[in-house]
Amino acid sequence: LHASLPGLREACTLARQGDRDGESVTTATRAIERLAEATGTRQTACVRIARAMRESDTNLWPQGSQGHGKEPHIEPAHLVNLTLGVAVATPLIAAPSLVRGWRGLTLAPGSLLFQPERMGWAGALLFPDSIVQEGHTLAGGVFGGEGGLGGDLARLIELIATIEDESMLDRLDASGLSIEFAFDPLFPRATIRWRSPELASTGQGPVELLYAPRPNT
Repeated sequence: LHASLPGLREACTLARQGDRDGESVTTATRAIERLAEATGTRQTACVRIARAMRESDTNLWPQGSQGHGKEPHIEPAHLVNLTLGVAVATPLIAAPSLVRGWRGLTLAPGSLLFQPERMGWAGALLFPDSIVQEGHTLAGGVFGGEGGLGGDLARLIELIATIEDESMLDRLDASGLSIEFAFDPLFPRATIRWRSPELASTGQGPVELLYAPRPNT
């Protein structure tokens, strides 16, 4: 999934704000608009995906307050669900079951072990609590694996929304951070990749994190 990080930041910020402190009741609509712009997706498609998830399970996309004309309070997890729906829902009406399945993909064993010199600036931001063990980096941070792919993407949204220095967001965007989905019915998987720009001339390959179904599932 390729998206504009600055555009996602706007949607993420709206998701975190919700309707606190008398914010406009159109927060959910604005978040959908920003996500559609950031991903190059038709807004009508995003609306249909959100509706399908809401009608199936309000944990996937919340219901607004009936009788009060208020739109739902959007949390980062909901924005993750909509983002996954945009990426994997074909047809759109299948979004609920597909989003549940992709959210549950788990980080493959060994994905968090890689050479520390490949971390670069982007890695230091994504894994602020990383530690080095026996010459490898055991990463702990945004992509820690807790909660599966859905949990890691929710933490990424929190990070993007809370970065105060715009230049840091630009540098993260320049790392080519992306998610690739492999629609294999026998082995569906997602790969998150990035490479810090300052490492481009070193010949270092990108860092890759693989998410796959749990064994025996």
